[in-house]
Parts: sequence; C-alpha cells; structure tokens
Amino acid sequence: MPDFRLFPHLVRLLPLASVLLLLNACRTPEPIWNDDGRTMTDLRVLRDRNRPSVEIDRGVKLYADRINYTDKRRRTGEAQGRVFLDVEPSARYKWMVEHGHADRATFDLQASELMLAGRPMLERQEMTMIATRDYTTMHLQWYGRTAQVHVKGPTWTDFARSNPIPPGALPVVAHTVPVRAPDAQMPAGPPVGKK
Repeated sequence: MPDFRLFPHLVRLLPLASVLLLLNACRTPEPIWNDDGRTMTDLRVLRDRNRPSVEIDRGVKLYADRINYTDKRRRTGEAQGRVFLDVEPSARYKWMVEHGHADRATFDLQASELMLAGRPMLERQEMTMIATRDYTTMHLQWYGRTAQVHVKGPTWTDFARSNPIPPGALPVVAHTVPVRAPDAQMPAGPPVGKK
C-alpha cells in the first residue's frame, strides 16, 4: 500500500524544483570563438546585473564595462569595454537579433540608433554575422515595427549557426594515421619470362 504522507512534501518541493530548472535554462551558454581561433568564450557571463547597462528599447539592453553618457538626460552615450547586446525573446520579432557583442558601441535613443564597433558580432535569426576587420561597424535602427541592420565594412556570415570558426582562425583538424594504399595486384596469368 502506497504511503500518501509523502505527497504533501513532494508538492512543496515542486515549486523549488521548477525554479531551479528555470534558472538552469537561463544560464544556457552562448559560446563564441576568441581571436586565437582555439578557445571559446561564454557570452552569457557578460549579462550581469552588477554591470552598467542601458535599456535601448523595450526588451533590449546594452551591457558594458563602462557607459559614458554625453547628455544630461542620458539619451546618448558610448559603451566601452566588453559590450553585450541582449535581446529578450519578446523583442526578437521586431529586432530579428538574438544577441550581439563588440568592443565598443555608441547609442542615441532619441534618434533610435545603435552602432556596434570593434569586431562586432550579431547572432540573427538563422545566421551569424561576424566582422572580419577592426573598422567594420554594424548600425541598428529601430523605427516603427522592425529594426534594420546596416553593415559597413567586411563581414563573414554563417548560415549554419553552429559556432562558426572566425575568418583567419586555424581550423581544428583531427590527427589521423595515414593509411597505406594496398599493393597493386598482378593480373592472373602465366609468369612473365616463362613459356
């Protein structure tokens, strides 16, 4: 006969277990390749509540090591250091961007413009855009219902969304032992030189 005295205790543990599962799902890593082409960095560590941030649009936040505002109302400014653009799922239908990162960014909230510079990368729906030069910039404008992305400079686009190897990086190649080709077989017949 089952013991029904455990049921109330299990019901109390259910909310705690669901919160733990939710927190674990929120920490899903977003790995990107570093400049050395051999190691990867998790972008989600850049989204920290203690880091300076500015709300770009509803559901879109820009995190950075340092944010310098250029006006008193904090509508324009520059983000420096490790810049991370975080787009919540509720805003992705408008922005068509999941997240992005760069070395620096400038923003103007009144003009609805954001510029990522310093080897920027954007993870978009079904593709990843990676800058191949330091002078490449990615301009985002969000007028009306959709946001537009304008790229100035060379980029590399990966449509597989499978943590692409950045241009110029050394591909990881598995070492294999060379296989010796089989010896050529002689055709059947009488030996050469004998009658």
